[in-house]
Amino acid sequence: MSITNEPNPSEPGEQTDWEENHRPIGWFRRVIRLLKHDHAPHWTIAFFTLFLAVFAFFAWLDSTATTAAIQGQLNILREENRPFVFVDDAPLLGIATGPQFKSDTGQITWNYPIRNFGKSVAYHLGIQSFMKIGDGGYQLSDKGDKGFSDLPPTGRAWATVYSPEGLSKDYFETITKKLRGVWIRVVFTYHDASLRETYVSAFCMVNNGNGTFSDRTAEECKE
Repeated sequence: MSITNEPNPSEPGEQTDWEENHRPIGWFRRVIRLLKHDHAPHWTIAFFTLFLAVFAFFAWLDSTATTAAIQGQLNILREENRPFVFVDDAPLLGIATGPQFKSDTGQITWNYPIRNFGKSVAYHLGIQSFMKIGDGGYQLSDKGDKGFSDLPPTGRAWATVYSPEGLSKDYFETITKKLRGVWIRVVFTYHDASLRETYVSAFCMVNNGNGTFSDRTAEECKE
C-alpha cells in the first residue's frame, strides 16, 4: 500500500502548486494578486467589487431574517404566557352582582367578579370604572381608580362601580326596571413580569330591566 504525503515547500514561505490548487484560500489569493497587478483589467476590479457587495448584501439579509424570526418567536411566546384580566362569568360566593342600592349615601353600586385568565401574574393591576344612568353620559366612579397589587394566574377578586351620591331609593327602583337603565364600563391596566409591557382590557355591562344584566360590545359602550 502506498501513502502519498502532502509535499512541503522547498523553501520557507514558498507556495507550492498543491497548496495553490487545494487550499480553500488559494483562489482568493490568486484574485488578490491579479487585482494588484498594474495591468489588471478594470472590468475585473469592478466585477470583484460587485461580487463582494452582493455577498455582503445577502449576508445582511440572512442575518436580518434570522433576527426577525427569533424576535417573532419571542413575541409569540410572550403572548402565550401573558396575563389577561377580565370579568368573570362565575359569581363569587356571598357577593351580589348587578345594580344594588347603597342607602346610607344614596348611590347605585355594581359589584363584579374578575379573574386573571392568563398564564402569568398580572402586576400593578389598576382599575378605572364608569357608570351611566338613564340617558346621561358615563361618569367616573366616585371611588376613582382602584388597584390590586398583583393578581396571580387563575386568581379571582371583585370590585365595585359607584354612582354619584344623593339618589333616592324610588329613583333606583324606577331606573333599574327600565331596559338598559344602568350601564357600567371598566378598564383594566396591568403589566407582565418585565414591567415594560402594559396590557389593557375592558368590558361593559348593562341591566336588562328584569333583574338580569348582560355583556355589551365596545361599540355599544360608547358615550
